[in-house]
Amino acid sequence: MAAAQTSSNQSSLVNVTQGPTEQELQGLPVVNVTEGPPGPQGEQGEQGAQGPPGPPGPQGEQGEAGQSANLTSLQLVTTVVEGNPIEIPGPLQFEVVESTAQCSPDTSLIGGGYTISEGLGLVLESLPESNVWSVKAANPFPITAGTGSGSLQAYALCGSVDISLNASSLQ
Repeated sequence: MAAAQTSSNQSSLVNVTQGPTEQELQGLPVVNVTEGPPGPQGEQGEQGAQGPPGPPGPQGEQGEAGQSANLTSLQLVTTVVEGNPIEIPGPLQFEVVESTAQCSPDTSLIGGGYTISEGLGLVLESLPESNVWSVKAANPFPITAGTGSGSLQAYALCGSVDISLNASSLQ
């Protein structure tokens, strides 16, 4: 491609139907092209994948030393709480009954159990419910001579921890 010859006051033109060669571009003046006004904002794209985690932050300042205490004793205290005794009706009056035993608010339920006395009964459920031991039972057995309706009673094993400290170490 050949560049058209012009006077020194005019710009050189290049035939661009097939594009100029590198030699043809040498020596041509640089022309700054101004862009038109920006177009309208495009639609927002989908959220990209989460980037990798950043580096860990700096370590915080060390806190002040805590008070030391001399532990003089640690004692587990347990108590057995008896639930309400309740009669288990015979099979003619098939009924599910429930006995509960509740620990006091200052103790925690550790375990529990039940007894069936003076007759028959079938335990359907024996389990903890919050700070209460609950037992459900029924009597599906025919009552014969010498056996009657039983009596169900739940028990809760409650515990707490007593801690004794040397008071002089807390000053």
